[in-house]
Amino acid sequence: MEFFFIVCSTTMGADVMQHFKKLEINNYTQIPLVNGSGVGGGKKFGNDIWPGDNTTFFVVTETKKYEKLKAWVKEYRKQEIREGMKIINLALKEMI
Repeated sequence: MEFFFIVCSTTMGADVMQHFKKLEINNYTQIPLVNGSGVGGGKKFGNDIWPGDNTTFFVVTETKKYEKLKAWVKEYRKQEIREGMKIINLALKEMI
């Protein structure tokens, strides 16, 4: 099992969910509105100076599904012009 989260521009949220559906990742938690700064997407603080917002998905799924999703994120991040998106894998110590 893999525990990871994805932080991406809100404009990419539908694409992420489409990949969840394709990979049959049906269990996740989404935090629809988060702010931050990154190299790919720049600063997004939802205001006039730094417009835009991010969304975050927390997921626990089988390693095989995670690897396929990770490959898609890696491929996406190779594009020169893109929105920000990161996948961050954490150690899953316990799930009750």
